[in-house]
Amino acid sequence: MTSLYLPSSRLNGDCTSRRVSASAFGLVPSPTSDTHPPDAFEIDRRENRLRRMSKGVKTGARLHQQEAQQGGRRVYTVMITCTYREDADYKPRHVSHLIKCVREWHRRRGLRMRYVWVLELTKRGRPHYHLLLWLPRGYRLPKPDKRGWWPHGSTKIEGARSPVGYVAKYASKLTTAAQGELQRVFRGLPKGARLHGCGGLMRAGASERRWWLSPGWVRKAWPCPSDDPRPAPGGGWVSRLTGAWLSSPWRVILQGSRVFVAPRSLGPEWWAHLGLPASGGASRSDGPPDAGQALRALEQFNAGGVRYAM
Repeated sequence: MTSLYLPSSRLNGDCTSRRVSASAFGLVPSPTSDTHPPDAFEIDRRENRLRRMSKGVKTGARLHQQEAQQGGRRVYTVMITCTYREDADYKPRHVSHLIKCVREWHRRRGLRMRYVWVLELTKRGRPHYHLLLWLPRGYRLPKPDKRGWWPHGSTKIEGARSPVGYVAKYASKLTTAAQGELQRVFRGLPKGARLHGCGGLMRAGASERRWWLSPGWVRKAWPCPSDDPRPAPGGGWVSRLTGAWLSSPWRVILQGSRVFVAPRSLGPEWWAHLGLPASGGASRSDGPPDAGQALRALEQFNAGGVRYAM
């Protein structure tokens, strides 16, 4: 495999290479046994899901707060807590119905609905929702259970003085929980349950939130959220701004219920993305760089320094 190195002027004369961990690409590796494939990392899917939830709700709340206050507009945030009564069964569409009803309430008043919601389990394992809404001053939302929007139990509405701080605290509580607590949370989750949701952002805000939720290697390849990278049909990611496409630096390996990823050689489109010629100087018959080499090249390229050389 062809190696890429930083010029010696950038490394005090010591040209070295290093293995790049899976976490550098936005993955959450976990310890594996001796049975895992060579050079592969096992993915902790539960922890990955919680990390995605954490980024999603915190970024969504921050962007809603910024957008809602643009132009000096005065807004306030309310938190609706929706709980189930003892004889009510959970269904994933319940929260979707609630949001649909609240959106219609906004539409009739000519308001933009801005919301973030999270699913939480009580100590007894019963699910309930927290829904944050950004409202203009002068509007008061009716109680969803009184209007029939939430016929499954009770609701409570209260002001949220620090909405970003609230979701950050909630997300941190789960993402920093001990492994035993994570097992309890996921064991108690109803089938088909989503952990979070967000809606009502303007186009730029929605693009930035998607960017933060994309894999780490995607954010390094397109460091500006305006590139709006999206998963491409057939694999890889594509920038909706430029149309540039990159193959994924990882291949997925399934072993029963366990999921591994391993670095792989990348396609020739990576040379062009990194500003490197397809050939020249020494022969590159060994092929394009692998995942770790590409990441180091991206870091240097984004830093605006000299580019990698053979």
